[in-house]
Amino acid sequence: MNLFSRLKKRSIFYILILIALVAFLLSDQSKSLFGTKEFSIQIENTDSQIKLTCSEGCDWKTLSFSAEENQTQLIDNTGMSTSGGKGSENAKFLFKIRKKKNAVFLKGMEGTAWTQMEFRLRDNESKTIDQDGIVGY
Repeated sequence: MNLFSRLKKRSIFYILILIALVAFLLSDQSKSLFGTKEFSIQIENTDSQIKLTCSEGCDWKTLSFSAEENQTQLIDNTGMSTSGGKGSENAKFLFKIRKKKNAVFLKGMEGTAWTQMEFRLRDNESKTIDQDGIVGY
């Protein structure tokens, strides 16, 4: 077998390895491996409350809380958390949410690809977030 044939076989082998690696990175297993947990939450700003509606990855459907200026609320997959800045024992994701005027500030603490996000949210307007950021942006 000549040198050209061996190089050709090695190239095919490396291409197959690369395809397998890309397939793994796009799979749900890689998300678990890298610490993100799938969820989808719609955030709605009302006059006096923030309303959250979860369509994926939560043990709850809707949550709402008073949206007083600069008040921070912890949210995880089990609901609202008040355990000293940590989520529940069974938390798959955890983030802080805070409203200031017409803006919402989020700080990802566990299970999110983002560490911080902020966006404008007028009264009766909503945006959807997931483990990767703002959906549709």
